[in-house]
Amino acid sequence: MVIQIRKFQINQGDPTDICRRAAEKLPPLLEKLPGFIDYYIVRGKGEYVFSVTVFENENGLNQAFEMVSHWTLREVKDILSEPEIVQGDVIYAYSEKKKAA
Repeated sequence: MVIQIRKFQINQGDPTDICRRAAEKLPPLLEKLPGFIDYYIVRGKGEYVFSVTVFENENGLNQAFEMVSHWTLREVKDILSEPEIVQGDVIYAYSEKKKAA
């Protein structure tokens, strides 16, 4: 399992609106990609927004990165800064959701 975290600074506009737009458009696209597990949008303190993307493997994550990058350039380029990106392999995971299954 591999995770990518993207940190954006909001240059202009309402953070709630930006998060809503991403939440409406991106998950339906991401879930079509092979190996998709989870996607989160996090409203940070101040003018920061984070996205967390989780895939089974790096191939799916790379496809998601390309798709999300194109969407960001097309839809919110002037609103958000270039993201800071951190990515890595999961070495341990615990989830209440998986425990209940």
